[in-house]
Amino acid sequence: MLAALFATLIATSEPAICDRLPTLGPADAPIVVRWYVDPLGPGMLDVWLELRRLVGDLEGEVAVAPIFVSNATHRTPTENKTRLWATAAACRGQSEEALRLLAREGSARIGRRLDDREGRAALAREIGLREPPQEASLRALIDAGDREFRLRAANSSGRVGRAPAFAIGDAAPFEDGAHLEAVRREIEGARLRERPTPRSVAHHSRSGVAERLRRPSADAGILVGGVALPHRLVVLVEQADHPDLLILRPALELRSVAPGRLAIQVIAHGQSRAASQLRTRLCAARILGRELDYLRLLTREPLAEASAAELLGALDAAAEAHACEAEEDALSREVAVLPSGLWLDGAAIGAREMAALEREILLIEATASPLDAVFSAAAPPEP
Repeated sequence: MLAALFATLIATSEPAICDRLPTLGPADAPIVVRWYVDPLGPGMLDVWLELRRLVGDLEGEVAVAPIFVSNATHRTPTENKTRLWATAAACRGQSEEALRLLAREGSARIGRRLDDREGRAALAREIGLREPPQEASLRALIDAGDREFRLRAANSSGRVGRAPAFAIGDAAPFEDGAHLEAVRREIEGARLRERPTPRSVAHHSRSGVAERLRRPSADAGILVGGVALPHRLVVLVEQADHPDLLILRPALELRSVAPGRLAIQVIAHGQSRAASQLRTRLCAARILGRELDYLRLLTREPLAEASAAELLGALDAAAEAHACEAEEDALSREVAVLPSGLWLDGAAIGAREMAALEREILLIEATASPLDAVFSAAAPPEP
């Protein structure tokens, strides 16, 4: 079937065999994520783009091996034909081009275009597919992916019924959304398992820890990340352009690769006019669910001028509509006794520690009992 569809486009008498899809990222990466995916599934372009960003962020530590499968709900003749076309494109390193077309036009329209000679030629030009592999090798590739996924899912204690799903090493496969939060957690776990525990501090306790600064009230300021995450970076500043906000990039970068590891809390400190404005905007960001957007603006991440103006306008409007000023005045008295600065799990840190934030967290983990995070979350604040 596929050979007939592409007969006019094949330049050689015998197309090449495709026995596996190209890896996204370096083939010799220490961590390989197997991505079981039906290219006809909804949202696969978004997942592909996020995977590409993840591989780039981790700079050679991680590679993604796509494994194409056929979900039972996408096996009509037209869908099978379109899946073979997408697999042929992936074998030639043109997965993104094919996924973009599928996202834009849908598998049904792609299938109709494949039935027409001019449509086939136009599709080939659009994605640069000049010499598709043998149809038999493409079918065998998908069948092998189906068998592997069924076997791994059957041996999993979880409930993984269909692709897309992911697996790292010999671990059981798991499902995830387009933001890849579970994938990032599993990668972070694999990275930590490969690292030796810092022995120099393994049997020493931390000093200079203020319990009241480990986990202040989650209602104060904004909290990016869950209240029960194992680590929290608390930032108490007097104004929106405070220098301490400018050195938070490592914390945002760590959250992008390990969202289940670190929470960031920003609290306005003081009674100045600038502190009051920051306090009400933090309240509004919490109400609108735009905590991360405002945090990025505070850390001076590149943002279009119009987008920044729109965000500040929305925050000011929400602050007025929800009487944030009165609410935040009450909270400001609660945190007035807390000292300003940067506090990682209750201990003061500076620019040097922020630049090596992941190392600081590893040192904390090497000195802490595994139950510390549990008990500290429930512990009453210091008087």
